[in-house]
Parts: sequence; C-alpha cells; structure tokens
Amino acid sequence: MLARVVLLVTALTLVSVNANPSKADNIDSLQNVLVNTIQDTSKINLLFAIAEEVYLWNLDSALVIIQEVIYVADNSLQDSVDLPERHKLTLLTDLASGLNNIGYIYKFKGDISNALESYFSSLKISDKINDQVAVGNLYNNIGMIYDGQDDKEKALRYYQDGLQVLEQAGSMRHVAFVLENIGILHDNNGDLEKGFECYGKALKIRQDLKDNRGIALSYNNIAYYYHKTGKMEEALDTSMKALELFKEINDKRGIVGTLTSIGWIYLDMGEYDKAHLSLSQSLEKARTLGYPAYIKRVAKLLSQLYKEQGKYEKALVMYEEHITMRDSIVNQKNEKTAIRQEMKYEFEKAQIVKEQNEKETMRVGMEAQQRRDNLQYSVILIAILTLFGGVLMLGFVNVGPRMAEGIIFFSFLILFEFFLVLADPYIDKWSGGAPGFKLLFNAGIAALIFPLHAFFETKLKRRISE
Repeated sequence: MLARVVLLVTALTLVSVNANPSKADNIDSLQNVLVNTIQDTSKINLLFAIAEEVYLWNLDSALVIIQEVIYVADNSLQDSVDLPERHKLTLLTDLASGLNNIGYIYKFKGDISNALESYFSSLKISDKINDQVAVGNLYNNIGMIYDGQDDKEKALRYYQDGLQVLEQAGSMRHVAFVLENIGILHDNNGDLEKGFECYGKALKIRQDLKDNRGIALSYNNIAYYYHKTGKMEEALDTSMKALELFKEINDKRGIVGTLTSIGWIYLDMGEYDKAHLSLSQSLEKARTLGYPAYIKRVAKLLSQLYKEQGKYEKALVMYEEHITMRDSIVNQKNEKTAIRQEMKYEFEKAQIVKEQNEKETMRVGMEAQQRRDNLQYSVILIAILTLFGGVLMLGFVNVGPRMAEGIIFFSFLILFEFFLVLADPYIDKWSGGAPGFKLLFNAGIAALIFPLHAFFETKLKRRISE
C-alpha cells in the first residue's frame, strides 16, 4: 500500500517538474482537485485526465497513474455489495479502459507480453458488460500486436472481427482506424492497391467527422502508397500535409512517425541532407518518448543513409540500435505469451457464454414453471370457490346432518391443503427445512382455520335443523 502511494506521488511530482509551463499548470490543477476527491469515479476520471496530459512524453509516469486507476476501480468493486448496478457498471467500464490503456503503454514500451495480458484482461471485462465499442477496439489493438509480431493471418482475423463489431455499433471513427490497419497489413503483404482502397475509405470517414488526427494518419498512409508506387512528389506533399496537422494538434507520436516518413522519401530521392535533418529530428524525439518501434524504424533508415554517404562507422552504430530495438519487441517469450493469452481468453469467453446460456435456460424454465403454477393455482381457487358455494347452499338443499358435516369438513380440508401449498416455499425458507419448525408453521395455519370451520359448521347445522 505504502509503496503504491510513494510511486504515485513520485510520478505526479516528476510530471509536474518536467512538464512545459502550460501543461504543468493543468497537471497541478488536476492534482489539487485529486487530493480533495473522495468519490471513486471522480478520482478515476481525474487520474485518467492527468495520464492523458503526460502519456505522450512520459510513459513511465502515465503507467503508474493508470495503475492507480485500476487499483481504485478494483478496490471499489471488491466492496460493491451495496453499490447500485449502474455504479458497478461504471467501475467495470473504467477498469476495462484502464487495462486497455496499460496495454497500449506496454506496447509502445516494447513489452508485448504485458501488453497482451492487459488487452485480454480488458477484453474479458468488456465482453461481460457488453461494451461493443470497447470490444471492437480491443480486437483491433490485439490485431496490431500480432501484426507487429509478423503473424499476418491472425492479425487480419482480429482486424476483421473488430471492424464487424464496430460497424454494428456505429462507431465510425474507430471503423476508420481499423480500416487503416487493414490497409497497412495489405501494404506489407504487397497488395498496395487494396491497401490504398482502405486508406481512401478511412480518409472519407475522417473528413466527414472532421477528425484532424485521423486525417493526418490517412495522409501518412496514402503518402506511403505514393512512395511505394514511385510518385515521390505526391508522397512528399501528402506527408507534409500530415506533419502540419500533427503539429497543429501537438501529437508528438504523429510528428515522429511523419518525420521518419519524410526522411525516407528524401533518402529515396537522393536528397541526403534533407533526409538526415528529418531522420535526426525523428530519432531524437523517438528516444525522448521512449518508443522502441519508432526508434527501430528511424535507426534502420539512418543506417542506410550513412551507408549511402560512405559513413560506415555511423551506419554500423545505427544498425546495432535498430537490431537492439527489434529484439526488444519480438522474441520467443513474447510469441509464447501471445498464444497463452489468446487461449486463456478463448477459454474464459467460452465459460462466460456457457454461464449466460445456463442462466437463460434457467430463466426460461422458471418462467414456464411460474406460468404452470399460476394456471394451476387459478384452477384450484375456482374449484375451492365452487366447493364453498356448494357449502353455502346447504340448508337450501335437503341433506342430512352427517352429510353436511362431511361436506363442510372436506371443504375446509381442501382449503387447508391449498394454504399449505401456497405457503410451503416461504415456510421452507423461514424454517430452513427443519421438520419441527415446518410442523409448527402448519399447526399455526390449522389453528387459524379451525375457528372458521367451527363457525361454519355451527351455522349450517342450525340452518339444516330448522
């Protein structure tokens, strides 16, 4: 507990000290509110807001902050006996979102094992609460992991599953993102035209939504298509548009990726000075952000550039950095973990489906039983009313005293048995199934009916004798 608090305080202090003035003010304001916040969901929202302020330039601090989100949500759910269902749903949604964010952070740190574990844990919760947008996005995120592990077939399967779920949910912004990833996968498989088709569809959706970051991402991918098909000027122009948009919204990750693409284009155009400027800027920013995937890519291009310039020593240094980053992302342990996590999720998902089917079968059975019982209760009640109607006719119909006494006794016996049938579930619950207590309850019902029986018997006998 103490270690967790120390880590959180340290992370918040570091982000406040190292942030630029405008962000530092925002973070300090959020921290001040956080200190005085008791309600769990409000605290979680504030932690998410702080993490959003810092994740682009301090992944480690963002990780600690999101881990606190998970702690708060999970701890609140442990004590959720008296919480309203709506509050529980909010906490489960926050928990799933926190796990998704942690998976995202681990992915960009190159920790594929923990990324997959977090994604599948989030997916299990999102499936349980039927959050289809979250499920679709998680399929997409898992597809990106497999894509990065070069398992294209499995990646495409997850992308297509995510696309289907998101289209049904009507989340077009996320649909566009999955289309981009499918396009990239097709590109990497050598099907450039199919990839370009996906980029066009995604760009159209994003332009309709006025999603500047999404538009910039689409521009980058379209620039890649132009680059691969030899249309270098179109590629450079489209990449510059993307860079301008990323700078407008201060998306550091987008800036790094786009600078790398521009450097690559200049490299292939033979403009080495411009290529070196873009790639050096990209590498510096990628190292600052601590993104192994981006460092790997730009280091490889710089190695190629230095080799073209005859600077073999620098080329070797960059190539070694490229290999180091590559090996930190893809290794045998990660591959085994990916398989294990998927199997675990599939098993748990099957268990959830089985439990839901069993509950539905039980619900249908109970409804059918209740309909049957209600029908039979109605028939019995009508029969008892008819029987007592006959009892009330005694005195108007000639019957002997012994016969009248028998009819009255039989009628009240049936009424007593009916009360026992009605009360049996409650008696069983109250008595805990103990025979002695059940007998006492039954005797109590009999004691209540006996005076009524005696009253009717006396009155009707008198009427018959008259």
